[in-house]
Amino acid sequence: MSRMQNRGTPPTSEDLDTIATKEYIESLTTDSIPQGTVDSLITTGLSGYVSRSYVDAQDALNATEAYVDAGDDTRLKLADVSTSSGIAGLDSAGKVVVARVPAASTQRWPKPFYTPSSYNSVTKTATSTETTVYTIPVADPGFNYKLLVSGIAQGFTAVDGQGPIVRVRVGSTSGAIVAMGYGAPEQYIWGDDDFDRTGPNLGGGWEETYIDHPDGGHVETNGSSAVWVRGTPSYTRRKGNFRKINTFNETLDDYQAVSFTTDSDIEDGTEGLPTAAGISGRNRIYGRLNEGYNDYLVFELQYKDNTAYPPSQARLIYRADSGSEVTVASASDFGDFGPNITWRAQFGHYGTLNKRRFILTRNGSSLIDWTDGSLATTIDGGTNGWGFGMYGGTAEFFLVPTLEQMPSSLRYIYLEDLVNPASGGVVQTPVNIIPNAIESQSVLSGTKTLYVTVARSGGSDSVEVSNLLPGIHVVPIPA
Repeated sequence: MSRMQNRGTPPTSEDLDTIATKEYIESLTTDSIPQGTVDSLITTGLSGYVSRSYVDAQDALNATEAYVDAGDDTRLKLADVSTSSGIAGLDSAGKVVVARVPAASTQRWPKPFYTPSSYNSVTKTATSTETTVYTIPVADPGFNYKLLVSGIAQGFTAVDGQGPIVRVRVGSTSGAIVAMGYGAPEQYIWGDDDFDRTGPNLGGGWEETYIDHPDGGHVETNGSSAVWVRGTPSYTRRKGNFRKINTFNETLDDYQAVSFTTDSDIEDGTEGLPTAAGISGRNRIYGRLNEGYNDYLVFELQYKDNTAYPPSQARLIYRADSGSEVTVASASDFGDFGPNITWRAQFGHYGTLNKRRFILTRNGSSLIDWTDGSLATTIDGGTNGWGFGMYGGTAEFFLVPTLEQMPSSLRYIYLEDLVNPASGGVVQTPVNIIPNAIESQSVLSGTKTLYVTVARSGGSDSVEVSNLLPGIHVVPIPA
């Protein structure tokens, strides 16, 4: 064995476990890992880590202070809300205010309908001039629009060929028409008589009751009229009342209208002498009449008695429970009594559902309109009769009767039952309001007010629209 070489401090017994021979050390190098393998392992182990150059490149992508400051300058500011060139604000519903969006509307759906704030509380009467029935406010729907209007009204007419026309206009009673409706131009007669017969009395189902002198005048028919014929002697004064007693002798309810057309004037008691004084002839229209003439209302037509150049007069009188006649309303100096004048006496007003309202018209012009607020008149099942009266007057000369004065002769008389459809006497006519053609309407914008009006279609009398069951709806359509 070759001698061991020793370098440094000699080993001690304590170093024996850590001392190896040179041969042992050299033998171990034959099992060492090659340098290439070590380098490969290092490369593989470090492959998941980024390089410094990558970190530097990514770091360069971070926002700079200048970039952040520039972005801050683009934020919306509260001070710019709802200002010109600012931000469009929102309304209470969370929507952009329309005024801040000047773009053309793209609305393609209608808005919900509008209705009147209130309908007419009373019946509206009109002639040829349009009368406002009620108005309809239309709020701004937020887009340009046209109007689709539909509804119904209850109309009334009393003259054939003359019906109510309901129009819906924009802005005023003369504005553009956006809807319209026509009522039936027909008068419905419940009972009538045109006296187209010849005889010594009325005939035709009339009960004739005369008062005073039995030798006085009486009524006959001459083929076209009911006329008063003087008695013998010719100055004897007499009164005649005539109640319908056959078919159509009563209405089925408490609303009646009795009309007649006069064929001559009433003689006024003067015989054309301004110094004479006498008693005018009289014509009467009875309604709410019972069988014994104990209960009734009557409109009486005459010239003023015992007066030179006497003015015309009309009175409303009632009798209740066999009491005396009571005058409750009158009119005077409205013109003569014929010929060709139509008088219409209305007993009860269906348009306002008031059974105690009584109206007299002369060729459509109102003379008397009285309401029985004290309930003095009689209403019961036995007071739905009707009829007329003719009373002779007396001309006097120095207080001596000289000639009986004639009432007007009658060409035609008729009764209307103003309510019951089954009677065939209804003058009520539903008016269906339909829209004007949309394409022919002008484009509207903003808030508008619509005027619902009524006028007659022709003739000379009046028409009405009641406050019963009205209804109308207005829908703005995008234009």
